[in-house]
Amino acid sequence: MEYQQEGQSVGGAWIIEVAGMKNRFPWYNHSFPGLDELYVPKEGIPPKSFEDYEHDLLDDAWDRLLINMRTNWFEYIDDLEWEKESKNRQDMG
Repeated sequence: MEYQQEGQSVGGAWIIEVAGMKNRFPWYNHSFPGLDELYVPKEGIPPKSFEDYEHDLLDDAWDRLLINMRTNWFEYIDDLEWEKESKNRQDMG
């Protein structure tokens, strides 16, 4: 697991290589989608950023990570941005 800032999106990305797989988990909106949700959420706070999680991993974090290693997180973030822009256009018009 290596954090890279240079050559990545704003906020950098975690590069993880495990179980014969390699993937990049980019920063998005004060979060690292695919990684943050491996941690226990803080009680009473709907998680929106990495600060909303405890430092403890969920019991099934390993299984979740292996699933998340198969996701293209850059496409996921592009989809989030498209949905946000679409909602903004609907709200404005």
